[in-house]
Amino acid sequence: MGTPRNLWRLLIDADATIAHTHWQMYSEQTGKHQLGKCLQAPHAQVQDCSHGTAHESGSHCKNITRFLCASNRTSNTASIFNKQVVYEYNKHTLKFANMSRRTSNEASLQDIQNSINQLATNTNNAISDLAAQVQALAAAASANAANLQQLQQNQQQAGAQGAPPAAVAFATSPGTSNQSNVIDYGTRYGMALYNLGIKPLFDTEETKFDLENDEALNFEKAVERRAKNMGWYDTQQGILTFQVDGENLDLISDYGRIDKDAIKTQSEPVFMANGAKRTARAAQNNDMMQTMLFDSLTKNAQTRVAVFKDEYEFANGGNPEKKIIVAAALYKVIMKLTTLDTKITDKALRDIILNLPAYCLQVQGDIHCKRESSWEYLGNFGFSPRSSQDFSPPYWAGK
Repeated sequence: MGTPRNLWRLLIDADATIAHTHWQMYSEQTGKHQLGKCLQAPHAQVQDCSHGTAHESGSHCKNITRFLCASNRTSNTASIFNKQVVYEYNKHTLKFANMSRRTSNEASLQDIQNSINQLATNTNNAISDLAAQVQALAAAASANAANLQQLQQNQQQAGAQGAPPAAVAFATSPGTSNQSNVIDYGTRYGMALYNLGIKPLFDTEETKFDLENDEALNFEKAVERRAKNMGWYDTQQGILTFQVDGENLDLISDYGRIDKDAIKTQSEPVFMANGAKRTARAAQNNDMMQTMLFDSLTKNAQTRVAVFKDEYEFANGGNPEKKIIVAAALYKVIMKLTTLDTKITDKALRDIILNLPAYCLQVQGDIHCKRESSWEYLGNFGFSPRSSQDFSPPYWAGK
């Protein structure tokens, strides 16, 4: 079938053929000159023909009428067909547009379908991988279960044979558990133990120790509690027990009887580079204690203590510029600054001296001996009577 344009041409040609046929019929009957007249003035001819005055029997009029009707019909047919052509054109245009949209939609649907297929493929692959992992985990779990069962059987057999269970070392605090072993600071337990050891005895600056004598006892007891909880009294790795004249003395309570030279000498295994305990638990204990002591002092007290750093900082022998703080020596400096040259301490020492007469009766009057032994005892505190207002003359006029 042709296009609408070709169809229109065919219909026009058909109507033209019909009109030409009518013209030939009329020409044969009336002659070409009559048709020419009619064509020149068709309305007049038709009128004349209607009265029958121009032609016989009015046949030529009918032919002309047929011709005109055919022509009019041809015109109407063309008009109708023109509308039909427009309609067909619009219909085909709309159809083409719909086909184009459908084609575009089909392409989009194909893309979507491809994406869905790819997603399904990826999902299936992921599911396969997960299934493989689950299978591997299940196999590992089965192996672990078998190992656990074997271990339980071994334990049951050992129990049946009378093997004693592993003993758990008793400890009153984490610091006293395995207190002879080096702390592994690479573990969470080791870091927790270290933080516990260096934690200040007092929380705020206002409550920290300021070298005041009336707070000395509280400070002394707080240090003692920390030392016991952390295992700093251990016989092998401890750092607070010193020998004086064959007697083991506790630094916390007997610091006045232990001189600084004894502390330095007996602490050398801990701080010297080639010391036997330089890489042992004792060195760790020393470091934790000296950090705790400094952080438990007020800023003012830290400044006063730092003036005497030569009494608690010692070269370790490996590097002359590197010095190690010995916690025991630091504690003695703190307590020396706290108790010396105060009225309370001086009064207590004066009472001791004033009670010498009663003691002289016991030593049968050997006052010189007692007098020298008393000064030796007081000297352990670093006490000088000439620097104390309570021991000014006349009490010591002869000294």
